[in-house]
Amino acid sequence: MLDLEISEKINDLISGLLDSREFEAWLYSDSSLENQLGTDLYIELISIDYSKSESKYVIQKLTDGQIDFASIHRLEILDILKSMLVKKGDASDLISKLYHYADIGYYFLAQNDLIANYGEQGKSVLISFDKAEVVDYWDIIKKQDSSFDLWLQELIFKIENDKIEFLNERHIGDYGQISYIYKEK
Repeated sequence: MLDLEISEKINDLISGLLDSREFEAWLYSDSSLENQLGTDLYIELISIDYSKSESKYVIQKLTDGQIDFASIHRLEILDILKSMLVKKGDASDLISKLYHYADIGYYFLAQNDLIANYGEQGKSVLISFDKAEVVDYWDIIKKQDSSFDLWLQELIFKIENDKIEFLNERHIGDYGQISYIYKEK
């Protein structure tokens, strides 16, 4: 398994948050990467033509099963939950991100109706958001679910105390959809 920093960098590239050229520059700028990646993988990575659009798919294939998605997802979900607890950031964007994680297998997030119903027509908190100023989003959430902050606190506690364990396992469905696996204790 690749360490967290390298896993995050590769994940950023694969998910489109990092440009191929930036990734290539990072590869050459860090002299410790050959030791961390192993000579074979490092040579394969520096041999890729990053000007070609398929470069990120080649990297995805080369690193399949080596990226520490469990740690990446755990940290990202915790960051989102903590931001929501202190009302920092765009509520709509944060709920969308949690919905995404619920959609890729972290179903414990869908135990809250605001997250579970995010994409459903007629039930989504987005209907209320469409009629409000951005500053009112947090008030709308509180009105729709008065125990939302308590749910956030409990979830943060469970994740930080490993009551929810993020596993580096995933299931690929019949149509190629990926679901990540976790375990509640």
